[in-house]
Amino acid sequence: MFTAINSGPRFPQSEAVTFMVHCGMQEEIDRIWDALMPMKKVEIGALPAAASA
Repeated sequence: MFTAINSGPRFPQSEAVTFMVHCGMQEEIDRIWDALMPMKKVEIGALPAAASA
C-alpha cells in the first residue's frame, strides 16, 4: 500500500520519503531499527538487506 500526502505550496516535492513498517513484536522493531540507524542515509536498494540482517 502506498499513501501520498500533499503538504501544499509551502513544502515542494523532494526525494525524501517516510516508511511506515507494521511490526508484530518489539523485537522486530528493534531488529529493523538497529539495521537502519547506522546507515544515516538509506539507499532504497539496501532496504531488503537491512531488514533481513
